This record gives sequence, structure tokens and C-alpha cells, in this order.
Amino acid sequence: MIAEDMILADEELRDIYRISSQERLQNLEAGILQLEQDPSQLKIINDLLREAHSLKGDSRVVGVTTMEAVTHALEEVLGKIQTQELALNSQLSDRLYQTLDGMQRLVEEALTGEPSDVDLRSEERRVGKEC
Repeated sequence: MIAEDMILADEELRDIYRISSQERLQNLEAGILQLEQDPSQLKIINDLLREAHSLKGDSRVVGVTTMEAVTHALEEVLGKIQTQELALNSQLSDRLYQTLDGMQRLVEEALTGEPSDVDLRSEERRVGKEC
């Protein structure tokens, strides 16, 4: 749960963050699906890293530290896939999709103030479990 002062109060900023984060999360999900179909495509992993990095930066700028932390953990996993320290298998893909679901709930929490019941530590561990 986030503190009351962590809710994005500025309506225009909230709308921009909503649109940006939803687009980036959709791009991340689509990219993971593409990578599952063709793991040899380094362009896909580079695009995923760029999306994650941008989402982390967007979250930092608006003060959504929960998203920043989870996105950082996601970046680390994607980096290890890029350097071939990790192979994308079905188990890792499932974890990544579950993490994206949790991230979407964290975005909604920041936008609405409604508790997401997402445990930040659990999300960081889930995505970073392979690291």
C-alpha cells in the first residue's frame, strides 16, 4: 500500500502517467511474447530493455517508487537475458507476465489511491528469482 502523499494528485500528470505506463506495459508484454517465439532476436530484448528503462524513469519522475523498484528488478532480468546469462524459458516467461500484472496493479494504485495488495518485496523476488 502506498502512502496518501504518493498518489498522483495532479490530474494532467496522472493522465500522462496512465497513458505512458499502460503503453509501456503493453509493449513489454508484447515483446516478451515475441521473444518467446523467437529468442534469437536481440532487437526484441533491446526494445524490452528500453521500455523497462523508460517506465522506470517515468515512475521515478512522478515519485512512484514501488514501480521504480520493480521495474529495476525487471531490467536486471532482461539484461541477463540479453547477455545470455539467463535463457527465456516457460517458467521465466510466466514470472515475467505475473510481474507485469503486479506492475499494472501498482500503476492503478498510484493513480487511484486504491490499495493494490501487491507486496513489493514479493514482486522483486518473483522477477529476480532467476538472478
